Amino acid sequence: MTDEAFDGFVDRWLERAPHLALAAGFAGDPAARRAFLAPRILLGELIEAAVAVGDERVAEVKLGWWFEEAGAWAAGTPRHPLATAISAGTASRALHSLVAALRTWLEAPTPADGVTAWRGMAAIAGPATMLAGEPSTARDAWQLQAYACALRHSLEARAPLGTVLALDVLARHELRRSQLWNLPAGQRSLLLRDTLAGVPWQVVASPPGRAAAALWALDRRRLARMARGRLDERPGPGDAWAAWRAARKAGSAL
Repeated sequence: MTDEAFDGFVDRWLERAPHLALAAGFAGDPAARRAFLAPRILLGELIEAAVAVGDERVAEVKLGWWFEEAGAWAAGTPRHPLATAISAGTASRALHSLVAALRTWLEAPTPADGVTAWRGMAAIAGPATMLAGEPSTARDAWQLQAYACALRHSLEARAPLGTVLALDVLARHELRRSQLWNLPAGQRSLLLRDTLAGVPWQVVASPPGRAAAALWALDRRRLARMARGRLDERPGPGDAWAAWRAARKAGSAL
């Protein structure tokens, strides 16, 4: 695998995740930027597979491939371009645990309420933090990222598989999962407000590291917009300013 393969894969992914591209600008030199992006894009890939592929058999195949990839990392023969920016040999166990956590989440029943949905992301955040080689103090920010990503996919997928949309909210709105992707704007706005009202996402503290802190600020702003009933939008000047302030504060704490 080459740097060109990594860059090509990442560039295509970042077209769909401009907030992540913005946060990566605070990572530092190119090597640091690659190390920041790789585990976060990998988490996004896995969550997308567990939520939005439309067929549980396809999701199982995709997650099964990543189980095999964890073994390839351990053997020193990684196949995925993201592995070039991750210490694959030492991260293989974390990757296996992360994929196992996603499979458990995929196979679990729909969460009963928002707090249960939020706690489900904690099991994913733990191995994701280890995969990135970051301290345990960053785990809550990884939980925030996982939740924000899963919520967006849960709303966009025609038939979401794993989901953070809780049964109590769906029941109150008299909705099935298959109805979510094409809800009228007003109904989707109410669903978002109701969903996020019961989730403690606002109490997550900023993680260490400038780029990680910038992403934390951006994820919080994305969820804040959703909590007001607004759908996910591309980052604007206010987002750039918030990311800069969070990165600056994290840098001064080093």
